[in-house]
Amino acid sequence: MAKKSTIGKNTRIHVISRKGGGTVKKEGSSRASKIYSTKNAAVKGARKTSKGHDVVVHKKDGSIEKWCRAETDELHATSFLKTARKLDLEGPVDWSARLEEYLIYLHRG
Repeated sequence: MAKKSTIGKNTRIHVISRKGGGTVKKEGSSRASKIYSTKNAAVKGARKTSKGHDVVVHKKDGSIEKWCRAETDELHATSFLKTARKLDLEGPVDWSARLEEYLIYLHRG
C-alpha cells in the first residue's frame, strides 16, 4: 500500500528562525519537521523538499521575510522587490518594509 502524503493540497512549509539555526515546519503541525544549523540551510532544505508547496520564510519576530510561491520563479520575485525598493516612491512610511505582505494581500484579493 502506498504511503499517503501528510501535506495537504494547499499546505505551506514554514521556515522559522531559532537560536543557532532554523526549523522547517509544515503548516498546521505542532512540531518541526527538521532542524538545521543555519537559517539558510533551512530555507534550502525547505525549497528542496516542498514538492510544489509554497515556502514561507519568517523573520525572528515572526513576520514574513519572503514567500516563495511553488509556481513562481524566485529570481523574478526577488528582482521585482529590489526594483520596487530602489524606486523610493512616496507613500506610507512603512510601505517598503511591508511590501511582501501588501503583495500577498493583493494577490489573494
